[in-house]
Amino acid sequence: HDRQRGPGRAELATVTLITVAGAALRARYLSQPMRYDEAFTYLAYASQPLAKGLARYDYPNNHLLHTLLVHVTTTVFGNHPWSLRLPAYTAGVALVPAWWWAVRGLYPGAAGLLTAGLVAGSSPLVEFSTNARGYMLVALDFALLVGAATALLRRATLLRWAGLAALIALALWTIPVALFPVGAVAAWLGVEALARRPPGGRQRFLRGLALALVGAGCLTVVLYLPVLRGWGVDAVVG
Repeated sequence: HDRQRGPGRAELATVTLITVAGAALRARYLSQPMRYDEAFTYLAYASQPLAKGLARYDYPNNHLLHTLLVHVTTTVFGNHPWSLRLPAYTAGVALVPAWWWAVRGLYPGAAGLLTAGLVAGSSPLVEFSTNARGYMLVALDFALLVGAATALLRRATLLRWAGLAALIALALWTIPVALFPVGAVAAWLGVEALARRPPGGRQRFLRGLALALVGAGCLTVVLYLPVLRGWGVDAVVG
């Protein structure tokens, strides 16, 4: 069923405090010396006009959605280490409540808060939250995909299927290897549909999943069109 007990004030206050703590921990490292990949990302892609930066794919180093966001933040705030890292940092902070939301939809009790605490203090996640690359965007997208999939298993609506398709396309547009978490979520939804009868019926659910995946694939191709025109399919899938 679609009804889920909403969080109480104490739970909301706790996850807010955990998120603030995670944000403060990550903020300590926003202005550390730049790494090579970060500098290359900015100089070769994000600092260029968008028509060039989102079309050049000589290396898979160009995480396209991240390139777009860094172009915006550096245009608005100037060229600083923290402004280059702002998209990754924001995604890293948002990952804390995102996993709280995703996990509390799967497990009762304090599992969501425990997950939020683990994400907030995870050393690798803190590091990648202050690394101007697209990895934290994919990590955030994966958490949102899990939450969206859980909501679909409670009640599958057209809007929720469209949201799933959009999240998949954005993840793949960031880095093609997002296919791994996307494939995991799609396989999980398929197995769940076969193992138990989802609301609305098994066949209807599987049809919705298939259409969402096709829609996500088409949207991904559209997003990659500038790259495909200039560099071909092999540059992306190779």
